[in-house]
Amino acid sequence: MYIFEEVYPFLENLGIKIKILYKLPPVKPANEILEHYYFDGKVMLSTAKKYAIEKDSEGNIVVYILHPRRTNPPLELIFWDQLLKQNATFIHASGIVRKGDAIIFPAWPETGKTSLIVALLKLDKSLMMLSDDYVILSASGDAYPYPRPFAVYSYHTSLFLDYFKKRPLDLFRLKMAHILKKFNIPYSRLQKTLNITEPLWIPWSQVFPDRLASKGKLKRVYLLTKTLLSSGFKITPVNLEVIIKHAYLCIIYDLLAPLMQDAIALTSFGFMNVFNDLQKHLEILRKSLKGCELYNVILPRNTNFNKIAVKILSHMADKME
Repeated sequence: MYIFEEVYPFLENLGIKIKILYKLPPVKPANEILEHYYFDGKVMLSTAKKYAIEKDSEGNIVVYILHPRRTNPPLELIFWDQLLKQNATFIHASGIVRKGDAIIFPAWPETGKTSLIVALLKLDKSLMMLSDDYVILSASGDAYPYPRPFAVYSYHTSLFLDYFKKRPLDLFRLKMAHILKKFNIPYSRLQKTLNITEPLWIPWSQVFPDRLASKGKLKRVYLLTKTLLSSGFKITPVNLEVIIKHAYLCIIYDLLAPLMQDAIALTSFGFMNVFNDLQKHLEILRKSLKGCELYNVILPRNTNFNKIAVKILSHMADKME
């Protein structure tokens, strides 16, 4: 539930209204679609994930859960569907704001979005953060923050040294989680209770307080692409269709695919329409990215993100002044 707690105020500013209640409602499971998903004509219940969902009399979404940190409702899927109704969408990217201009860095997972954004913010104190993982784009070309907590893996440790100096217990938890994962030790309830997890979730406000942008006008896109080569960093112009294709496929891979059963059930019971949502997502991407400066950033296999950040800042200064 950390996602709801951290990001919901920003979604409310965009007109998203979702109510969370910490109990499950009585449901008469009349119809089942997929295994463990039931619908009684008003409420959809997932007996496996222990959440339920309905629309109130005003058409707002109500999500019922058993426990704020032991239940896994598909909140981001619901957020995305609601954003689309407000003519906005998610893009899987990190992002910053520079002098009112938003610059985003789309990439596949584990390409380096977090590493790059942290390095950029440390190097240039005038930059403001939108997010390290998802950015909200409107059809009118505005970029809004979606500041999920940083997902910190063991290889991120050097980027968060200041944080870990103040909270050495968190560093110990992260190292322990990495060791347990390395030796394929099954994840236990005790580990979850003690927060021994990898990634370790760190709220943005504990790393970059007072550095969050309210919004920015989308000006530039740097698509991050990894290569197997050990050298060969390059920034080259790229076609709009390349960015569109990447952003479209990435939302399917990163958001829809892990929650596909939920998406099918929610679509079947009328809480969303995944087919219309994907079409709307594509339309908003085209409108929001139209007229932006588009680049592809080739990242070598062994990337030093502090050096990459310096080069990108130089590129931004040369092209945007």
